[in-house]
Amino acid sequence: MITITKKEEVVLNQIKIFIKEYSDGIPIELIRKEVDFHEYDLIQILNTLSDKDLIQFDNDVVLLTDSEKEINADQKGFSPLHAIMLAAAAVLLLNSI
Repeated sequence: MITITKKEEVVLNQIKIFIKEYSDGIPIELIRKEVDFHEYDLIQILNTLSDKDLIQFDNDVVLLTDSEKEINADQKGFSPLHAIMLAAAAVLLLNSI
């Protein structure tokens, strides 16, 4: 199983969408405009995804690798329990107004 960050997941999902239209390779500028990341950050993410053998990244063009690898998105942030607790606190706050 390969673990990826939330930003890597966003980029990978966008690549999966674009690959249907750009089977010969997706220009990174197209991905950058869609995900709205700085170019430096996007290139770092693309290099990381390439190191994990999820994509091929070369000459400003991205290809999706033929891979059936199981991917686990690192869910840093709120767990479902935290989300429920925050929602309950919001309801209590609204009811007290």
